[in-house]
Amino acid sequence: MLDGIFIVTEGDKPTTYRASDIFQVAAGQPHTEEIGPQDASILVGRKY
Repeated sequence: MLDGIFIVTEGDKPTTYRASDIFQVAAGQPHTEEIGPQDASILVGRKY
């Protein structure tokens, strides 16, 4: 997370991330992503 608020929900558990937080989602894991009320800037890396 670079800036703003980003919410990742896995199953029924939403987790809120803010600037400087790091998060990961396992490959193939169903999830949703939501941007906070004032946008968000994130840096994404994928490992295949």
